[in-house]
Amino acid sequence: MCDDLTRQEILFFAVMQAHPLGISEDDLFEGMSQLALELGWPSYLNAVPRSLSERLVEARDRGMIAKYQPLRWRPASNVAAYVRHLVDHYLEDFEQKEKILSRLESKLQSV
Repeated sequence: MCDDLTRQEILFFAVMQAHPLGISEDDLFEGMSQLALELGWPSYLNAVPRSLSERLVEARDRGMIAKYQPLRWRPASNVAAYVRHLVDHYLEDFEQKEKILSRLESKLQSV
């Protein structure tokens, strides 16, 4: 079962991984909101802004992302595997799993 924090973790890292060359904090927030809507999670949009800054710091401290310009971040090479792990272990809805995994695959093939 997927709780609120896990959903936010999936949103954060799925959007981050979709931008291997880096993403601004504003674009990251917008991407998380858009993906949440696509997945049918609109009620989680209100929680995303409160957790974005702490997620950035925590992900940086874990070595999952790196700041490369002011307010711009890049994912580490292990982020795609981490997103797959979260999706496989916590999402029960097949369509949601497919949406996230297909986004990962299309971005990885385009790089």
